[in-house]
Amino acid sequence: MFSSENLKTELNTKFLGREIIYLPETSSTNVIAWEYIQKGCMEGTLLTTDHQLEGRGRRQNKWVSAMEKSLTFSFILYPQTNLDQFGLLPLLTGVSIVKGIQTAAYILTGLKWPNDI
Repeated sequence: MFSSENLKTELNTKFLGREIIYLPETSSTNVIAWEYIQKGCMEGTLLTTDHQLEGRGRRQNKWVSAMEKSLTFSFILYPQTNLDQFGLLPLLTGVSIVKGIQTAAYILTGLKWPNDI
């Protein structure tokens, strides 16, 4: 089971995950992230859940996640860049997470393109 306190203790970051919002169960971390954005939430905030009930993938596809068996999270970002460059972000994110897991936890992971770990 996820522990936001353990993550805060182990996380060595100056930006991503400075603020962590943990929800045991939610409709969609993406939907909740938009609600927090409307409230002016701090950039870099991590929203995570053990069970996402109505997740959405690319092109509005349904995203199914197994309870307590999926990495289900969203980061809140306020990028200051050209929107044309965003196409690479999901791809780079997936590759970076796979490399991070393999380096930090020595767990062989794979990537279902573009960003499903």
